[in-house]
Amino acid sequence: MKIGIDLDDVLGQSMEALIAFSNNVYKTNLKIENIKKYNLPEILNSNMKDTLLKLGKFHNSSYGKDIKPVKDSKEAIMKIKGGNELYVLSSRTEEIRGITQKWINNNFPHTFSKLYLTAEFSERISIVTKATVCNDLGINLLIEDNLSYAIECLAPHRKILLFDRPWNQIDKLPKGIVRVHSWKEIERII
Repeated sequence: MKIGIDLDDVLGQSMEALIAFSNNVYKTNLKIENIKKYNLPEILNSNMKDTLLKLGKFHNSSYGKDIKPVKDSKEAIMKIKGGNELYVLSSRTEEIRGITQKWINNNFPHTFSKLYLTAEFSERISIVTKATVCNDLGINLLIEDNLSYAIECLAPHRKILLFDRPWNQIDKLPKGIVRVHSWKEIERII
C-alpha cells in the first residue's frame, strides 16, 4: 500500500513549536487549544508577507529545527513501514527543503521513499497540490491534519485519516475521512 503522510502536526509537533517560538520571540500569548482555524496569518497576527518572514525565522531557529515528533509516531511508522511505501507530503516550501529533509533523516531515518513539498502555503501560486501528488503516486491512504487538504485529496480509491487537532473540528466528516486521535490508533487501522 502507498501511504502519504503529512509532516507538520502529524509526524512533528510543529504548531506547538511555532507557538513557543511566537510566544518567546514576538511576546504573543498563543495556546494550541485556542487555534480553531488553520490560518497562519491570523494565528501570527500578521499579513501574508510578514507571516512568511516569521515562518522563515521559525524554521531557521532551534524551535523549527528541533520540532519534537508526535507521540508514538516513530514506533508506529517503523511498524507500518513493512510492506508499505511511505511518502511525506508537506505544504512546506522548497526554501526549507534542506531543513525539512534533515529533520526527517534525524527522526525517521531510512523510512520514507520520498519527500514531496507542494508549497501550497506561500505567496507563489502552487502548481502542485497534495491531491495532484496523491493521484500521481497512486496514494491509497493519506494521513493529514488539515481538513481542507483532506477533503481536496478525497478519492474513491483513497482513504483519509484525519489526525485530530483543534483546527479541524467539524460536526460531520465527509464520507471517506476518518478522524484518528493517536499513532497507536493509526497503527491499528493500517
